[in-house]
Amino acid sequence: MYLSRWIEPSWGREYLDNIKPVRVEAWLRSLPLADGSKAKIRNIMSAVFSHGKRYALTDKNPIKSARQKAARARVPVLLEVSEIYRLFDVLALRERSMVITDALTGIRRGELMGLKWEDLDFIGGRINVVRSVVDCTAGPCKTEASRKHVPMDDHIAQVLMAWRQESVYTKAEDLVWASPHKKGREPYWPQTIMKRFIQPAAAAAGITKCIGWHTFRHTFSTLMASLGVEAKVVQGLMRHASFRTTMDSYAQALDEPKRQAQRRLADLIMQTGKVGHA
Repeated sequence: MYLSRWIEPSWGREYLDNIKPVRVEAWLRSLPLADGSKAKIRNIMSAVFSHGKRYALTDKNPIKSARQKAARARVPVLLEVSEIYRLFDVLALRERSMVITDALTGIRRGELMGLKWEDLDFIGGRINVVRSVVDCTAGPCKTEASRKHVPMDDHIAQVLMAWRQESVYTKAEDLVWASPHKKGREPYWPQTIMKRFIQPAAAAAGITKCIGWHTFRHTFSTLMASLGVEAKVVQGLMRHASFRTTMDSYAQALDEPKRQAQRRLADLIMQTGKVGHA
C-alpha cells in the first residue's frame, strides 16, 4: 500500500542518482500523514535500496541518511470503562457487534473488517485472524505475529451470533460485515461507519472525546495493564511482533492466561460498566 500509494507515484520514474536524502526529507514533510506512517515509508524506501545493493543495481542507499522521526505527535485517546459501556448501550446491533469485538480483543481495524464467518470458532471460543482489509482490498496481516488467533469471550460470541441472524451474508466464506452496497464482496467502509454511526452514538452517550477505531485498541491495552495483567500476556493479546512494542522483552503468552485476561475485561465492561463496581 505504501509503495503503490506514496512511493511509486513520486519516485518510481526518478533516476537513482537523483534520489537524495534532503529531497526525501522534504517530500516526507509534505505528506499528509502521521510521523509514524512517514517513518514506515522511509524504512520501506531504505529496504528497496538495500535490495538494490544486494542485486548490484546500485552501490549506495541514500535513504539511510534521510531523517524522519517516528514519535507519536499526540497522546492517544482512551475511553473510561463507563464510557465504553455507555457506547455499547446506544449502538445499533451492526455497530455494536463491531465495537464490542474490537474493544474486547484489541484487533486492528483492517483485521476486524477482514473477518469472515469461517474465521470464528464459536465452539473453541477463538477468532482466527488471517487477513487484513485496507481500502477494501484484502491482504495479509501486518506481521507474522498478527496472524494468530485471539480468544473470543462469550460476550463477543453472543453479539456476533445476534448479528449473523440479522445479516444478509451468513455463509462461512462471507465477510462478517459484508456491505450490501458491494453485494457482499467488500466489507463496510470503516471510516464511514465510524463517522456516520459510532461517533454520533458516542456524542449521544455523552462522550466528548474524538474517538476513532484505534481508540479501542489503545484502550484495550491500557485497561489490560490496569487490571494487573502480565505484560507478556498483553503482548500475546495485542499480537505485537516485538515485545519492545508492548514492554521490554519478548515471550509467548499461553492461551489460558490470555483467555482469563480477556474474560476479566469483558466482565468489567459488560456486567458493571463502572470501574468502582469492578
